[in-house]
Amino acid sequence: MNIKPDDYYYAVMRSAMRLPGVRVKREDFLREALKRQVKPQQLETAVESTPAEAGIPLKTINKIAKKAIWTETRRVTAISATAGAPGGFAIAGTLPADLVQYFGHVIRLQQKLIYLYGWEEIATDDGEFNEESLEQLTLFLGVMFGVKSAEEAVSQLISDRDSEAERPQLPTAVLYPVIAKVATTLGYKMSKHIFARGLSKAVPIMGAFTSGGVTYTAFKPLSKRLQTFLKALPIADPKSVRK
Repeated sequence: MNIKPDDYYYAVMRSAMRLPGVRVKREDFLREALKRQVKPQQLETAVESTPAEAGIPLKTINKIAKKAIWTETRRVTAISATAGAPGGFAIAGTLPADLVQYFGHVIRLQQKLIYLYGWEEIATDDGEFNEESLEQLTLFLGVMFGVKSAEEAVSQLISDRDSEAERPQLPTAVLYPVIAKVATTLGYKMSKHIFARGLSKAVPIMGAFTSGGVTYTAFKPLSKRLQTFLKALPIADPKSVRK
Protein backbone atom coordinates (compact mmCIF):
# COMPACT_ATOMS: atom_id res chain seq x y z
CA MET A 1 0.00 0.00 0.00
CA ASN A 2 1.53 3.31 -1.12
CA ILE A 3 0.75 5.87 1.56
CA LYS A 4 1.85 9.49 1.42
CA PRO A 5 4.07 10.81 4.24
CA ASP A 6 1.45 13.30 5.40
CA ASP A 7 -1.07 10.44 5.72
CA TYR A 8 1.33 8.68 8.10
CA TYR A 9 1.71 11.89 10.04
CA TYR A 10 -2.00 12.56 10.47
CA ALA A 11 -2.73 8.93 11.35
CA VAL A 12 -0.09 8.97 14.10
CA MET A 13 -1.19 12.32 15.46
CA ARG A 14 -4.92 11.55 15.45
CA SER A 15 -4.23 8.28 17.24
CA ALA A 16 -1.96 10.03 19.75
CA MET A 17 -4.54 12.75 20.40
CA ARG A 18 -7.06 10.08 21.40
CA LEU A 19 -4.84 8.41 23.98
CA PRO A 20 -6.09 8.71 27.57
CA GLY A 21 -4.46 11.54 29.49
CA VAL A 22 -3.03 13.35 26.47
CA ARG A 23 -5.20 16.42 26.78
CA VAL A 24 -3.89 18.97 29.30
CA LYS A 25 -6.50 21.44 30.55
CA ARG A 26 -4.91 24.88 30.61
CA GLU A 27 -6.53 26.18 33.79
CA ASP A 28 -5.90 23.01 35.81
CA PHE A 29 -2.29 22.83 34.68
CA LEU A 30 -1.50 26.46 35.43
CA ARG A 31 -3.11 26.28 38.86
CA GLU A 32 -1.13 23.18 39.79
CA ALA A 33 2.14 24.44 38.31
CA LEU A 34 1.98 27.93 39.83
CA LYS A 35 0.28 27.43 43.20
CA ARG A 36 3.54 27.09 45.13
CA GLN A 37 5.36 29.71 43.10
CA VAL A 38 3.18 32.83 43.23
CA LYS A 39 0.67 34.69 45.36
CA PRO A 40 -3.05 33.79 45.01
CA GLN A 41 -3.90 37.00 43.15
CA GLN A 42 -1.08 36.46 40.69
CA LEU A 43 -2.29 32.93 40.13
CA GLU A 44 -5.80 34.11 39.31
CA THR A 45 -4.48 36.73 36.90
CA ALA A 46 -2.25 34.14 35.21
CA VAL A 47 -5.24 31.86 34.63
CA GLU A 48 -7.50 34.67 33.43
CA SER A 49 -4.85 36.21 31.17
CA THR A 50 -1.28 34.86 30.99
CA PRO A 51 1.59 34.24 33.42
CA ALA A 52 3.50 37.13 31.82
CA GLU A 53 0.58 39.52 32.21
CA ALA A 54 0.37 38.44 35.85
CA GLY A 55 3.93 39.69 36.24
CA ILE A 56 5.37 36.26 37.01
CA PRO A 57 9.13 36.44 36.30
CA LEU A 58 10.32 34.61 33.22
CA LYS A 59 12.89 32.90 35.43
CA THR A 60 10.07 31.27 37.40
CA ILE A 61 8.24 30.16 34.24
CA ASN A 62 11.46 28.73 32.81
CA LYS A 63 11.99 26.72 35.98
CA ILE A 64 8.48 25.25 35.75
CA ALA A 65 8.96 24.52 32.05
CA LYS A 66 12.22 22.72 32.76
CA LYS A 67 10.43 20.52 35.30
CA ALA A 68 7.66 19.76 32.80
CA ILE A 69 10.24 18.71 30.21
CA TRP A 70 11.98 16.47 32.72
CA THR A 71 8.67 14.86 33.75
CA GLU A 72 7.55 14.05 30.22
CA THR A 73 11.06 12.90 29.21
CA ARG A 74 11.08 10.47 32.13
CA ARG A 75 7.65 9.17 31.22
CA VAL A 76 8.39 8.76 27.53
CA THR A 77 11.37 6.53 28.28
CA ALA A 78 9.01 4.13 30.02
CA ILE A 79 6.77 3.64 27.00
CA SER A 80 5.80 0.01 26.44
CA ALA A 81 5.97 -1.16 22.84
CA THR A 82 3.03 -3.43 23.55
CA ALA A 83 0.68 -0.58 24.46
CA GLY A 84 -2.40 -0.44 22.30
CA ALA A 85 -3.04 2.40 19.89
CA PRO A 86 -6.58 3.59 19.12
CA GLY A 87 -8.00 2.40 15.83
CA GLY A 88 -10.33 4.08 13.39
CA PHE A 89 -7.90 4.80 10.56
CA ALA A 90 -7.19 2.81 7.44
CA ILE A 91 -3.49 2.51 8.25
CA ALA A 92 -3.77 2.34 12.04
CA GLY A 93 -2.72 -1.29 12.00
CA THR A 94 0.65 -0.29 10.56
CA LEU A 95 1.43 2.19 13.35
CA PRO A 96 3.88 1.06 16.04
CA ALA A 97 2.26 1.60 19.42
CA ASP A 98 5.41 3.14 20.86
CA LEU A 99 5.46 5.79 18.11
CA VAL A 100 1.86 6.77 18.90
CA GLN A 101 2.66 6.86 22.61
CA TYR A 102 5.77 8.93 21.93
CA PHE A 103 3.79 11.61 20.16
CA GLY A 104 1.16 11.45 22.88
CA HIS A 105 3.83 12.67 25.29
CA VAL A 106 5.00 15.26 22.75
CA ILE A 107 1.45 16.63 22.61
CA ARG A 108 1.18 16.71 26.40
CA LEU A 109 4.41 18.66 26.69
CA GLN A 110 3.49 21.04 23.88
CA GLN A 111 0.35 22.04 25.76
CA LYS A 112 2.21 22.61 29.01
CA LEU A 113 4.84 24.80 27.37
CA ILE A 114 2.52 26.94 25.29
CA TYR A 115 0.26 27.59 28.29
CA LEU A 116 3.20 28.64 30.43
CA TYR A 117 4.39 31.04 27.75
CA GLY A 118 1.10 32.78 27.06
CA TRP A 119 -0.99 30.79 24.59
CA GLU A 120 -4.69 30.01 24.65
CA GLU A 121 -6.38 26.67 25.37
CA ILE A 122 -5.77 24.39 22.40
CA ALA A 123 -8.75 22.11 22.90
CA THR A 124 -12.36 23.06 22.20
CA ASP A 125 -14.75 24.43 24.81
CA ASP A 126 -16.05 20.91 25.48
CA GLY A 127 -12.53 19.69 26.19
CA GLU A 128 -11.92 17.80 22.97
CA PHE A 129 -9.27 18.07 20.28
CA ASN A 130 -10.51 18.90 16.79
CA GLU A 131 -8.91 19.48 13.40
CA GLU A 132 -7.92 23.02 14.32
CA SER A 133 -6.20 21.65 17.43
CA LEU A 134 -4.30 19.24 15.20
CA GLU A 135 -3.19 22.04 12.89
CA GLN A 136 -1.98 24.16 15.80
CA LEU A 137 -0.09 21.23 17.30
CA THR A 138 1.45 20.60 13.89
CA LEU A 139 2.81 24.14 13.68
CA PHE A 140 4.44 23.84 17.10
CA LEU A 141 5.81 20.44 16.11
CA GLY A 142 7.43 22.18 13.18
CA VAL A 143 9.20 24.46 15.64
CA MET A 144 10.34 21.45 17.66
CA PHE A 145 11.81 19.79 14.59
CA GLY A 146 13.51 22.94 13.35
CA VAL A 147 11.26 23.71 10.38
CA LYS A 148 12.16 27.37 9.78
CA SER A 149 8.91 28.25 8.05
CA ALA A 150 7.01 27.15 11.17
CA GLU A 151 9.19 29.33 13.40
CA GLU A 152 8.76 32.28 11.05
CA ALA A 153 5.00 31.82 10.88
CA VAL A 154 4.54 31.84 14.66
CA SER A 155 6.94 34.78 15.07
CA GLN A 156 5.10 36.76 12.41
CA LEU A 157 1.79 36.01 14.08
CA ILE A 158 3.05 37.52 17.32
CA SER A 159 4.50 40.56 15.53
CA ASP A 160 1.26 41.26 13.67
CA ARG A 161 -1.20 40.80 16.48
CA ASP A 162 -2.93 43.72 18.15
CA SER A 163 -1.27 44.48 21.48
CA GLU A 164 -4.74 44.67 23.04
CA ALA A 165 -5.90 41.35 21.62
CA GLU A 166 -6.54 38.26 23.69
CA ARG A 167 -3.93 35.54 23.96
CA PRO A 168 -2.89 34.50 20.48
CA GLN A 169 -4.56 31.73 18.58
CA LEU A 170 -3.25 30.47 15.28
CA PRO A 171 -5.16 31.39 12.09
CA THR A 172 -4.62 27.97 10.60
CA ALA A 173 -6.35 28.71 7.28
CA VAL A 174 -3.74 31.35 6.52
CA LEU A 175 -0.92 29.07 7.66
CA TYR A 176 -2.08 25.98 5.78
CA PRO A 177 0.93 25.80 3.39
CA VAL A 178 3.31 25.80 6.37
CA ILE A 179 1.25 23.18 8.19
CA ALA A 180 1.19 20.98 5.08
CA LYS A 181 4.98 21.22 4.80
CA VAL A 182 5.45 20.21 8.44
CA ALA A 183 3.04 17.26 8.06
CA THR A 184 4.93 15.99 5.02
CA THR A 185 8.36 16.45 6.65
CA LEU A 186 7.39 14.68 9.86
CA GLY A 187 5.38 12.04 8.01
CA TYR A 188 8.52 11.08 6.13
CA LYS A 189 10.39 10.68 9.44
CA MET A 190 7.54 8.61 10.85
CA SER A 191 7.34 6.32 7.83
CA LYS A 192 11.08 5.69 8.16
CA HIS A 193 10.47 4.75 11.78
CA ILE A 194 7.75 2.31 10.70
CA PHE A 195 10.12 0.71 8.19
CA ALA A 196 12.84 0.46 10.80
CA ARG A 197 10.45 -1.25 13.21
CA GLY A 198 9.63 -3.88 10.61
CA LEU A 199 13.31 -4.41 9.87
CA SER A 200 14.16 -4.83 13.53
CA LYS A 201 11.55 -7.58 13.81
CA ALA A 202 13.13 -9.39 10.87
CA VAL A 203 16.64 -8.92 12.29
CA PRO A 204 16.18 -8.61 16.08
CA ILE A 205 19.76 -7.61 16.87
CA MET A 206 19.22 -4.43 14.85
CA GLY A 207 16.40 -3.32 17.13
CA ALA A 208 18.75 -1.47 19.47
CA PHE A 209 20.29 0.49 16.62
CA THR A 210 17.33 1.45 14.43
CA SER A 211 15.11 4.37 15.33
CA GLY A 212 14.02 5.78 12.00
CA GLY A 213 14.91 9.32 13.06
CA VAL A 214 12.37 9.42 15.89
CA THR A 215 13.90 8.14 19.13
CA TYR A 216 13.19 8.57 22.77
CA THR A 217 16.59 10.12 23.31
CA ALA A 218 15.56 12.96 20.98
CA PHE A 219 12.63 13.96 23.19
CA LYS A 220 14.49 16.31 25.51
CA PRO A 221 16.41 18.24 22.79
CA LEU A 222 13.20 18.70 20.78
CA SER A 223 11.39 19.90 23.90
CA LYS A 224 14.17 22.32 24.77
CA ARG A 225 14.06 23.75 21.24
CA LEU A 226 10.36 24.54 21.61
CA GLN A 227 10.91 26.05 25.05
CA THR A 228 13.78 28.20 23.82
CA PHE A 229 11.62 29.48 20.97
CA LEU A 230 8.55 30.19 23.11
CA LYS A 231 10.37 31.98 25.92
CA ALA A 232 11.97 34.39 23.43
CA LEU A 233 8.59 35.61 22.12
CA PRO A 234 7.33 38.96 23.45
CA ILE A 235 4.14 37.44 24.90
CA ALA A 236 6.24 35.38 27.31
CA ASP A 237 8.11 38.36 28.78
CA PRO A 238 6.39 40.31 31.61
CA LYS A 239 8.42 43.39 30.68
CA SER A 240 7.00 43.35 27.15
CA VAL A 241 3.35 42.59 27.84
CA ARG A 242 3.07 45.08 30.73
CA LYS A 243 4.46 48.15 28.96
